[in-house]
Amino acid sequence: MAEKEPNPAVVDPFADFAEIYEMTHGDKEDDLPLYLEYAARCGSPLLEVGCGTGRVTLALA
Repeated sequence: MAEKEPNPAVVDPFADFAEIYEMTHGDKEDDLPLYLEYAARCGSPLLEVGCGTGRVTLALA
């Protein structure tokens, strides 16, 4: 029996959303001080899990 190709919408349902999110929120910076403050409380090193588009990760680097 031949295997079917997986449905991309099921495999990665948020693939298209990431591009739209980046276009609409990519330049948002007013929340970055909050994340920087939380990161400073944690010390170093810091691991951001689920970094999405990387907007906050870049600010933390």
